[in-house]
Amino acid sequence: EKATDELVKDINRPDVISHPERVHNVVQYIIEHFTQKTYR
Repeated sequence: EKATDELVKDINRPDVISHPERVHNVVQYIIEHFTQKTYR
């Protein structure tokens, strides 16, 4: 599948922010780095 660039005015932010793959990646990052970032 060939990707094409398309000029858009804005993105659908609520859909992007709540996308399951993004949420999963954020949660994984938090789980993996919690101890390091909280100095426990």
